[in-house]
Amino acid sequence: MFSSTIVRNGALSQRSRVAFWISIVSVVSLLMTVRLGTIGAAGFVGLWCLYILAWPKFAADAMLRTFLPWIFASFALVSMVWSVAPDVTMRNAVEWLAMVGIAAVMVAALPARQLLASCMLALIPIVIVGGALGGQQFTETGEVATVGIFGSKNNFALHISEMFFVSVAVLADSRQHRVLRLIALLGVAAGPALLWRAKSIGALAVFLPSLLVLCTVIGLGCLQLRARRLAIAGILTFGLAAAVVVAPIAMNVKGELLTSVGKSEDLTGRGLLWQRADMLIAQRPLAGIGYAAFWLQGNPEAEALWRAEHITGRGGFHFHSFYYETLVELGYAGLAIGMATLAATCLAVWTWAAKMPGPESGFFAAIVLFLFLRSFVELDLLGGFGLNALLVPAGWLYARSARRRITSFVSRPQSTGSGAIEPGIASWSAA
Repeated sequence: MFSSTIVRNGALSQRSRVAFWISIVSVVSLLMTVRLGTIGAAGFVGLWCLYILAWPKFAADAMLRTFLPWIFASFALVSMVWSVAPDVTMRNAVEWLAMVGIAAVMVAALPARQLLASCMLALIPIVIVGGALGGQQFTETGEVATVGIFGSKNNFALHISEMFFVSVAVLADSRQHRVLRLIALLGVAAGPALLWRAKSIGALAVFLPSLLVLCTVIGLGCLQLRARRLAIAGILTFGLAAAVVVAPIAMNVKGELLTSVGKSEDLTGRGLLWQRADMLIAQRPLAGIGYAAFWLQGNPEAEALWRAEHITGRGGFHFHSFYYETLVELGYAGLAIGMATLAATCLAVWTWAAKMPGPESGFFAAIVLFLFLRSFVELDLLGGFGLNALLVPAGWLYARSARRRITSFVSRPQSTGSGAIEPGIASWSAA
C-alpha cells in the first residue's frame, strides 16, 4: 500500500497507517470549518474519537505524557468560574483541550515526517481549490485581494504560508516517498502566487524571515557536525549584527513603509481596538472576563466596536493581537501563563532545530517563528478549531521526544549491536 511506503526507511504499523489516513481526512475537515462551521469541527473530532476508541490505552498514554500544552488551555477552562458567560467559556475551553489531546495522539501515532506529509496532502487541495472558488475583498489601497474560502485575506495568507512551508519540508526530505515530493512541488510552485493574490502585508512581512529559518535549518542538516557548529555561530553573529543595524533604520522609516501600503501607524483602525482593550483590561486586570466571553452578541462593548469597525455580521472579530485578547479575556495571570507556554515551546523547538537540523525540525522552527511574529497583530495562538492549535503543541511534543531519545542514547553505554542510531541524534549527543 502507498501508506506503508511513504517513508523509505520502513513500513508503518497498522495503527500508524490508520492514523495517517485519518490525519489527512480530519485536517481537511478542520480546514473546512471556516465554511462548514460545526460540521467541519465535528468531523475532525469524530474521526479522532473513533481512533481513540480503537486504541484507548495507546491514546490515554499519549495524553498523560503531555503536560505543557495542557496548562494554558486548562487555565482557560478554569476561567469559567469568574467568566461573564460561563457556558461559552466552558464550551470553547473544552474545544481547545480537545485539540491538545488530539495533537498528543497524532504525535504519538505518527513520526514528524508522516504528520507533515498528511498535513501537506490536506492543505494543498483545500488552499488551491479554495482559493479558486472563494471570494474577494478590497484592501486598504483599493486593490482586490483573494480570500478563498477562509473569510479574510489574512486567514487565507496564513494557510498559504503553512502549505508552502510544509511543502518545502516534504520536498527537501529525501526520505519522503517520491510521489509525496512530486506533490510537494505543486505546493511550492503555487504558494508564492497565491500569497501575492492574498495581498496580506502582515503575512508577507513574517513569511520571509520564517522561510529563511526553514531553509537555514534544512541547509544546516546537510553539514557535518564541525561545519554545522561554525555555521550556527556565524549565523547568530550575523543575525545579531544585522538586527543592531536594521532595527533603528526600520523604526525610523516605519511610518513611510506603512503609508506606502495603505496602512496608518495604528495598522489602519486597530488603534481604536487596542485603546478600548486598555480600558477593559484596567477594569479586570488580574484574570479578565473569562475565555471567549467578550465577542458575544448582546455584550454592549462588543456591539459598540462592531459598529465602529462596520462589522455588520457581528461576529468573527477580535482585538487583532494575541496579547490584548488574552489580557481582556484572561488577564495578566493568563498572559503570563500563555507567554511562558509559548516561550517554552519556542525554546524547545529551536533547540531541536539547532541540534538536529533537518526538514521536520526546520518546519516547526519556521512555523513557531511565523506564529510568534503574527501574534502582535493576529490571534493564532489562543486555541480554537484550527491547524495552529495542532501544530504548536505538536512542535513541542516532537522536540521533547527528540530530546528524550537523545538523553536515553547518551545514558546508554556504547555498543556494537545492530540497533542503528539516527545520524541527527548522534550529532546532538556529540554536541
